[in-house]
Amino acid sequence: MIPTPPLGFLRRFRRDDRGAMLVEAALVLPLMLVFMALIVETGRIAWVYQAAAGGVRDASRYVARTALVAPCPPSNTDALETTATNVINKTFAATINGSLATITNVEVTPRCVAGGFRGGDALVVEVSADVEITYVWGGIFGLVGTPLEKVTVRVADQARIYGV
Repeated sequence: MIPTPPLGFLRRFRRDDRGAMLVEAALVLPLMLVFMALIVETGRIAWVYQAAAGGVRDASRYVARTALVAPCPPSNTDALETTATNVINKTFAATINGSLATITNVEVTPRCVAGGFRGGDALVVEVSADVEITYVWGGIFGLVGTPLEKVTVRVADQARIYGV
């Protein structure tokens, strides 16, 4: 048997395209997974944020209509926070699984808004909630950098208190 010169082996190796698709797939797969995770996580964060915003909006409306606070300066905010927390948790839990996101903090801030109103100062209540969102696909982002674990967003809404 005659030994093949090294240049002939290299020419044959360059012409052989067996396994090229496997190499291309191995190069593209991590980027495809990152883009897919980015699309899924972006949609899920928007969904969770909208669910939390709906709960906070419902809570601010409910507290504004049933508020038992003295007119300016406001008092009795503990009862308002308990009521708002209950409304937000009911609305949020009906839509979002607890392992995906949680409400970590609810604050109710009644305040007096001075103005040229016929009835005097307006009493406005602001309900805000901190939502901690867990990234389900966060580990995949480790392919292009640091894996993501959680993000905290703040959702707030205001409503005027009537009937006080």
